[in-house]
Amino acid sequence: MRKLLDTKAGATFYEEMPNLTLSTRKDCIEFIFKLKPGIYVIINMTRGTGGKIMLYANWDKYFMRMQNPDVQLPRIQKNCPTLFAVLTGEDKDDVSLLSHRNAPAHERGFGVFCDGDVDTPLIAHIDNNLLDKVAMLVNKNVEIYNELNTTPPFPAWKDGLSELWN
Repeated sequence: MRKLLDTKAGATFYEEMPNLTLSTRKDCIEFIFKLKPGIYVIINMTRGTGGKIMLYANWDKYFMRMQNPDVQLPRIQKNCPTLFAVLTGEDKDDVSLLSHRNAPAHERGFGVFCDGDVDTPLIAHIDNNLLDKVAMLVNKNVEIYNELNTTPPFPAWKDGLSELWN
């Protein structure tokens, strides 16, 4: 599963959708969103538990920095309100910090769950509602990235953003 950001799309864009394409992988379907030429956001679609569909942006080991929430969360709340809302379960879009079930324990990212059917192929779940959730998740991840880049709660958190690139 690729990390949040990449300099290569890894797929061709269809002329009617010049900013969004997808690629099938062994363990997921990737939605690849072009922010601008040479900068792509990757949202992974995979099966969650109980037939749910998980849309997931892989931040890899980035949140291993969260060692002392009692000290860190107040600074995050002040500097990065969108990140704080997601980390505390207060996000209006129900985005949360998740671990993918087949990923190493240290690998985390932001995601949402969508209704799905275990008997339906994963690709058949792609519809306009799901694409709207993908767009929302792209925007949320870009907003969090920008908060961390412009007003990081700690200097090392800004430096660590380079880890999000494939």
